[in-house]
Amino acid sequence: MYGYQPPIDGPAIGAESSWFELSSVTAAQPNIVPPAVTVVRFDTSQELTWAGFQDGRVHSYLHPTADKYSSFTAHTSEVADILVEHHGLITLSHDNLRYYTRGGLLQLSYGHDTFQHMRCMEYLDEQKGHVLVGGDQPSLLVFDVDSSRVLKSVKLDEGTSIVRKAHNLVACGGVRGQVSLRDPRSFRIEHSFQTHPEGVTSMDLKDYLMITCGLSSRMGRLVVDPMVKVFDIRSMRAMAPIAFPMGAFQAKFLPKFSSTACIVSQTGTFQMTDVKGSSSQIEFHQLNTAGDPITAMDISSSGELVGFGDTGAFTHQWANRDDPHLNFRSHPVAYASAPDPPSFLISKDTPLNMLPMPDRLSDDEDEDDLLSDWPEDFIYPMHIKSVPIPPEVTKSIKTRDFMEYAPKPREMLRNQVQGELPALVPRYLGGFRGQQKQRSTLPSTPSSSSGRAAPRSSPGGVSLSLSSGGLASPSPRSQGHPKFQRPFRKYRRMIITSHRFGVEEFKFSQFNKTKFGVLENILPNTYCNPSIQLLYFIPQVQRYCLNHLDDKEFSFVDELGFIFNMLRTSNGRNCHTSNLLRALGQSEKARSLGLVESEEEYYSADPRPQDLQERLFAFLLQTLQNECKENTTSFTHNSAIRSETALQNEQSMDNPLGVPLIDQLFGFTMLEHDRCSVCQQPNTQERNALYVQLVYPSPEQYLFSKPTFAEVLSHSLHNDDLLGDCVHCGTTKATARTQTMKSLPGVLCIMANLTEETERFWRPEKGTRDFSSSNWLPHKLKIRLDEHGVNIQEYSDYLANGATVPSDDTFELTGVVSHILDPGDRYNKGGHWVAHIKIDPTLHGDHKDPSMKPGWYLFNDISCSSAQSDEPIRFDSQWRRPSILIFSQKKLLHPSQVMHPLNPITSDLFYIPNPFGKPLPPLSTEPESLLEVEFKSPSASASASASASASPSPATFDEVSAATTTAASAPESPGIVSSEGGAEKIPDGDDTSSSSAEKKNKSGFSFKMLPPSQLPKDGDLVAIDAEFVALSAQERVGEKGAIVRPGQFGLARVSVLRQEDLRDLPFIDDYISTPEPIYDYLTRFSGIQEGDLDPSTSPHHVTTLKHVYCKLRYLLDQGCIFVGHGLKKDFRILNLIVPPSQVIDTVDLFNLRHQRKLSLRFLAFFLLGVNIQQQTHCSIEDAKTALAVYSVYCKLVQENRFETVLQEIYHYGRTSQWQVAQQRTGPSTISMDTSAIVRPHSQLDDAADPDSTSLVLSSSVGELDSDHCDPNEDDLSDEESLEPLLS
Repeated sequence: MYGYQPPIDGPAIGAESSWFELSSVTAAQPNIVPPAVTVVRFDTSQELTWAGFQDGRVHSYLHPTADKYSSFTAHTSEVADILVEHHGLITLSHDNLRYYTRGGLLQLSYGHDTFQHMRCMEYLDEQKGHVLVGGDQPSLLVFDVDSSRVLKSVKLDEGTSIVRKAHNLVACGGVRGQVSLRDPRSFRIEHSFQTHPEGVTSMDLKDYLMITCGLSSRMGRLVVDPMVKVFDIRSMRAMAPIAFPMGAFQAKFLPKFSSTACIVSQTGTFQMTDVKGSSSQIEFHQLNTAGDPITAMDISSSGELVGFGDTGAFTHQWANRDDPHLNFRSHPVAYASAPDPPSFLISKDTPLNMLPMPDRLSDDEDEDDLLSDWPEDFIYPMHIKSVPIPPEVTKSIKTRDFMEYAPKPREMLRNQVQGELPALVPRYLGGFRGQQKQRSTLPSTPSSSSGRAAPRSSPGGVSLSLSSGGLASPSPRSQGHPKFQRPFRKYRRMIITSHRFGVEEFKFSQFNKTKFGVLENILPNTYCNPSIQLLYFIPQVQRYCLNHLDDKEFSFVDELGFIFNMLRTSNGRNCHTSNLLRALGQSEKARSLGLVESEEEYYSADPRPQDLQERLFAFLLQTLQNECKENTTSFTHNSAIRSETALQNEQSMDNPLGVPLIDQLFGFTMLEHDRCSVCQQPNTQERNALYVQLVYPSPEQYLFSKPTFAEVLSHSLHNDDLLGDCVHCGTTKATARTQTMKSLPGVLCIMANLTEETERFWRPEKGTRDFSSSNWLPHKLKIRLDEHGVNIQEYSDYLANGATVPSDDTFELTGVVSHILDPGDRYNKGGHWVAHIKIDPTLHGDHKDPSMKPGWYLFNDISCSSAQSDEPIRFDSQWRRPSILIFSQKKLLHPSQVMHPLNPITSDLFYIPNPFGKPLPPLSTEPESLLEVEFKSPSASASASASASASPSPATFDEVSAATTTAASAPESPGIVSSEGGAEKIPDGDDTSSSSAEKKNKSGFSFKMLPPSQLPKDGDLVAIDAEFVALSAQERVGEKGAIVRPGQFGLARVSVLRQEDLRDLPFIDDYISTPEPIYDYLTRFSGIQEGDLDPSTSPHHVTTLKHVYCKLRYLLDQGCIFVGHGLKKDFRILNLIVPPSQVIDTVDLFNLRHQRKLSLRFLAFFLLGVNIQQQTHCSIEDAKTALAVYSVYCKLVQENRFETVLQEIYHYGRTSQWQVAQQRTGPSTISMDTSAIVRPHSQLDDAADPDSTSLVLSSSVGELDSDHCDPNEDDLSDEESLEPLLS
């Protein structure tokens, strides 16, 4: 029988059992040899379990009942492998690859001449549909499911028995036991291991670990290897193997744990073990296989279910909890829909037996019964008769201790009883009707969540692809429901996949080939990205925000100005909006309007309100209007030191169109005339508005033809019936109101206000195939004011009346925000928003590029692409609906109407009073330069080197020495390598009892105040380091260990010092107060303790994030060069985009290609001979150490010894297992020749990785600093250093 089986209670071997059998299902049929299960796969989208068999059939079972969902013959030979994705599944046989829907409908069948006993497949890129296929042939094929063709054939030395992909590596297990690790782009071998001599049977990768199972030879015959091989693919070395005496046949990592794997033998014994050997408990379990060998195994993405298959056609499921789930978020299972009842033409001659029966499936007790229904007394249940015991069993019965038993005949199947069902009970006996009622209780799948479009298919099941201008993108993976279509690929939601170290490995550049900046969508509330892009490309709004700066902590004008500055200088890179979203979350009005979504709402699959984008844009306009009207105080007003640039900025704040800018651009006046229906007294009043909300006429108002867009817009601006209080009699009655537009805006903002009833206005006419001739939205409008009110005509209609080409009163469509509904997106049922924007490069001088042509562009979060002219006005109510429309006056699009941006951030920011009343240190009286620094190029001549050696005495860098304890037996650091090639030991100095974190000047400040003349300027080196706190934890789900909910980090401390400050205090050391609740202070890595960020209790200089951000922006705008370690992630959380020419990152300087990143602590120990970060981290200490490490780099490059020393660093690290001694043989003093430091505009840029700083340096979530990303950092294991941040 098929269905749920009672669990077999059996204790674990050697320990208390935590896993139990949930179900055991067989696919065997009577009198037929049961086919072996060849593959078991858990569905990653729905609660289904899939099993492939030796006879080529594929079965699926519902969870948790284990009832059969579908069963079909996939191949004529055995099923070698199965890949399950959102729309269906890919099956592989020895000579064929096919794609099926979950119901068994064939969508694609492909065979290749090189197919030779195919064995395995794996997704290379699931979003693109690229699959790796391997077999006995010495090649690995890259197959594109969407286009049904082989993209690439990679030559191998041997056949492939298994292939797996993790992070940036593709692991291929050979038929002769060799495992090769390849680059997923070039497929070049990075490393190879010889694992099992006779072949690999199982392999899995997770994070930096890889485990393999295989076969070996013993006494001339093949046996299962009793050892599970474990490898560290980060350092490319073998680890201690795991002994499994029963023979390890299959092994797979559990998704919930970093190093726990399930190992199973062919006899059915399986074990959950830690491959690192950290767990002392050994737990074995035994499957009830009745002697049938195990052939397949899989683990669900939730980690709560393990599935096994055996040669007896049984599929076993074991669970570790009472109510297990296959996935954390599953799509509803789609069931077959009942066919529509046939239609009849009834006449007086129609026989009554031809009439359809009424629907009797409801449970309404008041429903009348049919006259043909029999009484309940005449209805009785029908049962299956007991099957007599076969004679061959009764003959062999034996009795022992009052128990009779007999051997099972071979003809009888295990756990099944053969019997005959009675004949179908007639409908009038209640049988069929009962079955129908039972069927109606099955959960129904809403049509909007089916997510698959009806394709146009060619013979053989290969779909026909549409052109780039098509409305939908049907493919073999989008077949199914005929009513819904998936949007074209560039309209779908862009998903940023996070790996172990965040999004650093994600290739953003493949989604944006333009020079326009794009916005990431990995944070809650990033649905506002289209509105931000829309405001950015209104030149007057952009320039006003760039020129604005006030002293409010949360100012939307300032935050938009910061984002606009990043977009202006991004050069096509991706930016973050975390600071603006932070201000949005602190707005009481935004929360009351439902514009702030929590993390649970963002990561849930619940639909968002359709008008969410419209309400957000209206809120932004009203907030910008209020902030423009307020007479806020500029940062420079409170400054004791004023600059001419600041005064010029204040005088230029007024836009040429007048103040406030938002009223001049978007504002218009409506004159309202109303008459009370009781007292008949008229009333006239003026109302100012920033946008128009479309009011659609009722169907009775357009009986003969659909109104044009101009008529609907005119209807929205004229009549309106309102229920309100009369100002004369005070009666609340229906008031007839007439609206008249008194003035025209510069930018007309229209809210579509779309509902299910008004969707028909935006649909193409029925039977129309030429979408260009059926577009309801015009590109241009002619809007005039006369004595009758407002006169709106569409551009084509106006020219048809014989008028000349309009100019000033012409409104041109320049922006469209659309709501995209993708039924195939299982995690985002409510859809997302995209923006079409018409861009004129002459109005945006920062994006001048010969390839950037004026026209329409589509902005879809991190994606930007050009669009055809009719694409923004083409809508389909099934998947694309209008949300916001922007019409701009033609005169505003002239370059003379756009003012140039003036930077409001000046040096006065360093001298304004602390917003929390904290005191500031007095101005520093030190000389202009403490150290005579001579900047040189590494390729300087010998004479230049001689002059460098004659420079003043080197600075003593004792601030980077942490508190150490003398221990003669402790290992010593190698020290700086001398010019002769030997190791030069750093001389020891006086001991210190405190770290640099505790150093303060005589006034008790940890930083100093520099005069304006001593602030860093263009080309000056500044060392920077930042510390962060965790605002939320990150979550990993799935067997690949991907981050589905990145953790959010907030800035806690920033320290910046000049090159001259190596022996002194930094000029910036600010702690940042945060209004958000702190999840974890990360004291081990940040040095921040509870109370340090509270202005009322903290002994440090606590200020606002905006104040610190403006200081760093000043240094960035001045052209300073930032030196640090792991600056990509620091700048990402700081929400700054820094050009690569202004970044010197020591983590990239001291790095071998495709090798691990070195921590700052290890570099300081090897190069400087100091032991930093012993107890905690200090940003001042790390910044000074990074600057010292960079000085050593410059010295090595000048001496042409950098490559040699870098190889020695990695050799020493592998020898010492990257450990840093906790104690040294006495403290040391670091001597550094600062004259070796050079500007990065020389050949030093060539020595570093050119791509190291080309990534986006914007806001950050889900990542730790590079100092802490190393699992062996600070002598901590992976679990000890990372697990507290992930739980």
